Amino acid sequence: MITGLIIGVSVSSLVLAADTTGSSATEAPLILDTITTQDDAHILVSFNQNIVAEAVRVRISKQSDGSNVKVEKVTSVVEAPKSVLVSLSDILGEGSTYTLTVLSAISEGGVVIKEGADASKEFTTPIPLKKSILTFNAPANPNAAIAST
Repeated sequence: MITGLIIGVSVSSLVLAADTTGSSATEAPLILDTITTQDDAHILVSFNQNIVAEAVRVRISKQSDGSNVKVEKVTSVVEAPKSVLVSLSDILGEGSTYTLTVLSAISEGGVVIKEGADASKEFTTPIPLKKSILTFNAPANPNAAIAST
């Protein structure tokens, strides 16, 4: 591609250099691959490339009423470097359909997910839906009172 005009130089003295930066090579796009419901408060989100969990931000919407499901945190999965575990503050309903949209994600190779079809996917929770284990921070003595000042 010619980007400028050189005056007073003969064609025989021009040397064309090849592009060695690799900018013309196409990188594989980062794509949201699968969504697996682990239980009513956790979903496994998988991509087509190893992912940096700290860079993943998602939004989950319930299709029946458009309400958003609150995301508590996103963590890496050691055994599955292409996946992240999304922990929810809200509980998913059995047999409900949701849309997960990846707002941001970066692969370990530095590829950023593009908005659109590659960043959004529908999923339906199974019936029955496994219940998550709740942890209560109650005092050891049920008759004890917790006082704060």
